[in-house]
Amino acid sequence: MSKEKFLENSDVINNLKLKASYGVTGNNRLPNSGNLVNQFDPVVRAGFNYAIDGALAPGFTVSGANNRDLVWEQGINQNYGFELGLWNNKITFAADYFNNRSDGLIVGEAQRPSAGIPGDGQTGVVLPKNVGDVEVEGLELTLGYNDYEGDFKWSFWGNVSRSESNVISLGSVTQQLRQASFNPPFSEQLSRLAPGEPIFHFYGYDFEGVYSTEQEIIDHLGADNLDPNSDAVYKPQPGDVRYRDVDNDGDISDIDKLVIGDPNPDFTFAANIKAEYKNFDLSLLITGVSGVDALNANIWFLQGQENVTNHGVEVIRRWQNPGDITDIPRFRFEGNNPNNFISTRYIQDASYARLRNLTIGYNFNNEFLNNAFRGVVSKARLYLQG
Repeated sequence: MSKEKFLENSDVINNLKLKASYGVTGNNRLPNSGNLVNQFDPVVRAGFNYAIDGALAPGFTVSGANNRDLVWEQGINQNYGFELGLWNNKITFAADYFNNRSDGLIVGEAQRPSAGIPGDGQTGVVLPKNVGDVEVEGLELTLGYNDYEGDFKWSFWGNVSRSESNVISLGSVTQQLRQASFNPPFSEQLSRLAPGEPIFHFYGYDFEGVYSTEQEIIDHLGADNLDPNSDAVYKPQPGDVRYRDVDNDGDISDIDKLVIGDPNPDFTFAANIKAEYKNFDLSLLITGVSGVDALNANIWFLQGQENVTNHGVEVIRRWQNPGDITDIPRFRFEGNNPNNFISTRYIQDASYARLRNLTIGYNFNNEFLNNAFRGVVSKARLYLQG
C-alpha cells in the first residue's frame, strides 16, 4: 500500500504492506510403529512351528496389520497480516494471524490384543489411522526500533507469539487416544488426544499429598478402602499418595483422571538488542516460552522408591511413621506401585527466558591499522562471544 499514490509521498509511513496466504498440502508422515506394522499390506512371518502327529510342522502367522482406508493427512495453512514501517524504518511493526488445521490427523491407535496380531505385549499391534481434525490458531507480533545517528547507535527487535491448539474431532474413533509411552518407568501412556482439549495434553490424577494416618484415609475416602476384601480400586495405607477424588465416590479410579498439564506453550518470545559506541559493539539474543508444562521423570527415578538404584536426598524425608507430614510417600517396593501413577506430582512449569547469545566486540581504527601494518592489514576486530 505504501507504493500507492496516496502514500508514496508520506513523510511518516514508508512501508505499509497487507499480506494473506492460504495453502493446502498433503502429509504422509506416519508414526514410528516399528517393524510389526505395515501401513498397506499385512505381514506374514515364518518361524511359528507346531507339532502335528508328533512331527514338527512349519507354521506362519500374521505379524502386522494393514489399513487400506489410510489416506494422506491434509494440512490447511492460513496467514493474514500486515507490515508497517515509520520514519524510514526507524520503527517497524508487523502482526500476523495464523490458523493451521490438520484434517485426517494420522495417529497410531493400539488394537486389542484379541485381534490376534502380536504387538508390544500390552496393547496389541499399533495401527495408523486418520483419526480426526486438530487446529492451531494464534497471533504473532513483531516490533523493531532502529537508531543509527550519533556516536551511540542501537536497535531492538522483539517478537511474541501466542497460539492455542485444540482437537476438533477424532472422527469415527469413539474412545480418547492415549499417546507418548515412557516405559519404564510408566506402563501407561502419558498424554491424550480428546475433543475440545489441547493437543497431546498430559492426563492423570491430581496429587494432593501423602496420607499421614488411617483416620485421614477414612475422612477422605471412607473405611472401605482400608478393608483388603472390599471392592475398592484404590486401597491406600498411611504413607501412600493421596489423589483427588474428582467424582466424590469414595474411591480412586480412571474416572478421577483429568487434564493435568499442557505441553504447548501459551507464549513464545524472542528479543534481539544491538548497540554500538564508536568502535565498541554489543549484541544479545534472548528467547523463551511461557505457560508450558513438562513431565519430569527424574522425580520417579530419584523419589519413586520402586527400584534398587540410587535415590535423591528427598527420600530422607519420606513418610515413615503415622503422623509424619510430607509430600514423599513411603517406601513401597512392588511392581505397578500406585504411589507412582501419572499425576500432577510429575508435572512442572517449564517456562523459561534464556540469554542464548552475548557478543562484545571492538573494531580497530582503519587509520591505525594502515599506519601500523603498512596497508597489509586493513581490518581487525577483537570480540568475546558466549
